[in-house]
Amino acid sequence: MQPAAAEVGRPGPDPKSVAFLIAADREALRAHLEESEGEGDDGRAVVDEYLRKFFNAVISIRDPVDDDIRDYASVIFGGFPYFAILSDEERALLIHIVSAALRHNPRRIKQYANNLGVRWELLRQSAREHHLAASLADDHHAVLLLAKLAVIEDEWPKEFKGLRANPRLLDASSRQAVQEANTEPAAYYSFLRNSEGISSEDVHALLALYQSGDELALPLPILQKLSLTLEISNRWLISSSSV
Repeated sequence: MQPAAAEVGRPGPDPKSVAFLIAADREALRAHLEESEGEGDDGRAVVDEYLRKFFNAVISIRDPVDDDIRDYASVIFGGFPYFAILSDEERALLIHIVSAALRHNPRRIKQYANNLGVRWELLRQSAREHHLAASLADDHHAVLLLAKLAVIEDEWPKEFKGLRANPRLLDASSRQAVQEANTEPAAYYSFLRNSEGISSEDVHALLALYQSGDELALPLPILQKLSLTLEISNRWLISSSSV
C-alpha cells in the first residue's frame, strides 16, 4: 500500500515524546536479576540501581479486591457444564475456595477452570468405561471434591503426592487444619480450613480415576497404558469395598 500524498515526507514523532509502557512483575524481575548478580547487599544495590535507570517512572497496580476476584471467577466458571449441576450454595463455595487459593494471579483462575473441565470430562469417561460409580462424575459433591483436589495438585504438589499415596491424609490434614492454627505449610492448611465444607467422601474413588496435569499432557499411547492401570486400580477398589 502506497502512503497518502500528504504523509510523504512527513517527519516521524519526536523521540522525546515517545513513552514505552512495560507491564512487569517487579518482584519477579528483581529476584531474577539478584540471581545473576548474587546475594548480599552489593548484589541488591546493583539491581536497585539498574531498575532505577531502566524505569523512569513506576505505577504499582494493587491486587484486586476479593469481591472483584469472586465476580471474575463467577463469570469464568459460568460457561462450564460442571458448574451448572451445582446448587447456588455449592457454586458460591467453589468460587470462594478457588478465589482464595488463586487470587494472587487471576489468569490462573481461567486456566484452572479449563483444566477442571478436562478432568471432569475424563472422570465421566473413566467412570463409564470401567463401570465404577458410574454416576460419580455427575454428582454435585464429586465436582466440588474434584475441584478441591485440583487446587491442591496445582498449588501444593508435594501434599497432593501424599494424598495419592494415602487418601486418608485428606481427612487427617483437614482435622489438623481446624484444630491447629499454625501448621505448616500455612497456605495449604488455610486452604483446607476454607474448604472444610467439602466432604472427603468418595476421595478414594476419585483419586483412583484422577489424572494429574502431567498425565493429561502425555501422548495418546501412554494414556492408553494409563487407562489399563486405572482399570486394574478400579478392580482392586471394587474388590476391596466388597470385603
